[in-house]
Amino acid sequence: MNQGLTMIHRLVRQYKRYEGRADVALKFFGGLVLFFVLSGLSMGQLGFGKRLLLTVIPAAVTVVASPMVVLLLAALVACFSVFVVSVETAALLFFLLCLLFVFYIRLFPLESLIFPAMVVAYAFHLPQIVVLIAALYVGVKAIVPVGAAVFFWYHWPLMKELMALSPRANFTPMGSLDTLLSMYEVIMQQADWMSWGSVWIVYLVVILAGWGISHLFLDWEREKALWISAGITVVGLCLAALFGGAPVSLLATLVQTAISAGLMYLVLQGEYVLDYPKAERVKFQDEHYVYYVKAVPKIAFPHGSRPKQP
Repeated sequence: MNQGLTMIHRLVRQYKRYEGRADVALKFFGGLVLFFVLSGLSMGQLGFGKRLLLTVIPAAVTVVASPMVVLLLAALVACFSVFVVSVETAALLFFLLCLLFVFYIRLFPLESLIFPAMVVAYAFHLPQIVVLIAALYVGVKAIVPVGAAVFFWYHWPLMKELMALSPRANFTPMGSLDTLLSMYEVIMQQADWMSWGSVWIVYLVVILAGWGISHLFLDWEREKALWISAGITVVGLCLAALFGGAPVSLLATLVQTAISAGLMYLVLQGEYVLDYPKAERVKFQDEHYVYYVKAVPKIAFPHGSRPKQP
């Protein structure tokens, strides 16, 4: 175990040694993945060259852009990708993204990156890892972008049906009103509000539980918050499948949550490891307060040798 932790911390040291270059590479790679997924909304209507441009150019911009610019680029790429298939569906998507921007993104641009991150994680069938990151590092502010990502992902089949109902080849300004009315009827009949709502409630509980436990000043509070959040995720999603009709597989949920929790555990260990048995408690006071301080030392991992057993 100690040997594994030593290896993790060596990797962290190497990352910090080349942090500037590594950040550029990670941002560019993350942008490639994000915009490749978003350009896939075109349902194959974009040629390879156009899709490559829609992926590489915005990814290059994300290296130097602010979170707000990245989110605006992601929204533009998503709307354009849908536009090449269906004008009316692109207008609907634009309207929903405008609502999200007005009521959340402009207020919390950094936390809003959870939304595209979770959409990408859904594409790789690991949305739980973003939820666990939100639970341990972001807290309550993550509830809205997580809910928005769940909403868009669970309604993607409906969006594909709307695109098939209103193909761009049949678009005319005079006929768009009738098309929108037909789309409205389809949305009212087939929108799966119960499924996404039940999953969102589960993730809301996970975020609140993880954030609360990680701030209780307990021994191993981060690890406890992680494993409890993972357990709530599995139980909650199974309940959402039973009572909310969410299309959730028990086996897939177990595997995805286990992988996500394992990756998050490695991230936590890469930050620092606390030596709780050697914790010290100190009491001192001034004219106004009495202070009770608990000091927990970090475990130092040597560069070339294995850490000593306590």
